[in-house]
Amino acid sequence: MQLEDLEADATEDELAAEIAARATSVVAFQRKRPGRQPFPDHLPRERIVVAAPESCACCGSSKLVKPGEDVTETLEVIPRQWKVIQTVRERFSCRACETITQPPAPFHVIPRGHADRTCWRGAAAQHLAEIRQRPARSRRLRLFLRLRRGGRLRRGLVAAP
Repeated sequence: MQLEDLEADATEDELAAEIAARATSVVAFQRKRPGRQPFPDHLPRERIVVAAPESCACCGSSKLVKPGEDVTETLEVIPRQWKVIQTVRERFSCRACETITQPPAPFHVIPRGHADRTCWRGAAAQHLAEIRQRPARSRRLRLFLRLRRGGRLRRGLVAAP
């Protein structure tokens, strides 16, 4: 008796699973690519086009077609001025052997980063300037705290930066 009940329950569960499988549509998971915001339109842009190959590197044919191009935007800092460098790498396909050729991507200090060497140089210089100012600030702070506590100052301490 118990075996028959278990078999009946199993067949009911299988039927319910089949019905649920027919009614349920499963959508494949697609990961969203992390998109960066484009640089503001008010920044001036300089367009540099990388030279395209004159013949196919694979077969040597000169029948190349341009199906598209990739544009890499890099932020460059000129003292007191910002501009965007657009490096255009044209993509060409050969009509004879159907291979696609394209120049390599420009070098970036940080892979997939947008900052140019000048941006990093300026950030490093600013960081070093702040580090150099910290000891002077802490010296001044100690002098101020000593004065607040009613302490006396030596003449050499006041003249220090």
